[in-house]
Amino acid sequence: MKKFSKSIVVAVLVLFALAVLPVYGGDDHDGETIIPVASVPLQVRKAVEQAVPGIEFVGAEREKYEGAMVYELQGLAGNKFYELKIAADGKVLQTREGLDDADNEDEDISLAQVPAGVKSALTDAIPGLELSEAEIRKEGSLTIYELTGTAGDYDYEVQITGTGKILHLEQEKPNVFIRFFRLLF
Repeated sequence: MKKFSKSIVVAVLVLFALAVLPVYGGDDHDGETIIPVASVPLQVRKAVEQAVPGIEFVGAEREKYEGAMVYELQGLAGNKFYELKIAADGKVLQTREGLDDADNEDEDISLAQVPAGVKSALTDAIPGLELSEAEIRKEGSLTIYELTGTAGDYDYEVQITGTGKILHLEQEKPNVFIRFFRLLF
């Protein structure tokens, strides 16, 4: 997908609260077990909340790390994505801020593969949005869609979770040549 100018980045407020991803267990390919956030011990959740004030959990995993059971929690705070690895006793072992595009390749998908709830959240946030491209990737237990489209005279690029929570939104007014081309076709 084309990248938009950093100076046009628009901060978006959270559309609605997200308690837990609709995922109920199962192993992924790295030996991690995806678990509901509610099943993570309270002292582990509190350690994450202390490390990242205001975090809103969006996913959790349990795994063996250096021979011990640890929890990996993903969440959003201040329009940023965080992933923390926490020992069962509440000790923070690792913190990562931001989506890691290098580790997880985006996969092109058809617009028909984008869930209706994701499309609905976008049209609520950007009335008249017409999507043109879609990509998907996994970030821990979180599914992220990167969608490109237009509404009015603006181009948009949006990162949104599979539950409809907007993580990042960029808005750019296309140059004169592109606007002229759109008028012709």
